[in-house]
Amino acid sequence: MAVTDPRKEEADVGKPMPEQVEHASYTPDMELIEAAVAASNEEADLPRKELFSRYAPAVMFSMLLSLALVMEGMDTGLINNFFGHPAYLRKFGWPDANGKQHISAAWQGGIGAANNCGSLIGLLLNGWLQSRFGSRRVYMVS
Repeated sequence: MAVTDPRKEEADVGKPMPEQVEHASYTPDMELIEAAVAASNEEADLPRKELFSRYAPAVMFSMLLSLALVMEGMDTGLINNFFGHPAYLRKFGWPDANGKQHISAAWQGGIGAANNCGSLIGLLLNGWLQSRFGSRRVYMVS
């Protein structure tokens, strides 16, 4: 049994052949697809300085979003370091049998776990909000 090339259907006679393999079976407007591929290849060859000047708003938005992610990681890492800080102990600690301010291990574990549980709830809520309202609106509001 001979294997036929799906790109050479009878209905496709006279249409330009795709250069990209992933577009071989779907060829309604090959000129548009090939123009998009050419533009993408041309854009990939641009120097970084030209890309940054051409797409400055997108670069700034990406940097701000990345900074928000860095701050989220820093927040989760720093929260457990406050338990040994003297000012934190004075404000939120209570004296032990010797009169020294402390925060119990149960409270420390609970606060550390609450941070992670809050992140989990926020991620689930964020996923639902993005599917309902779209990523752009959710990021702009948050």
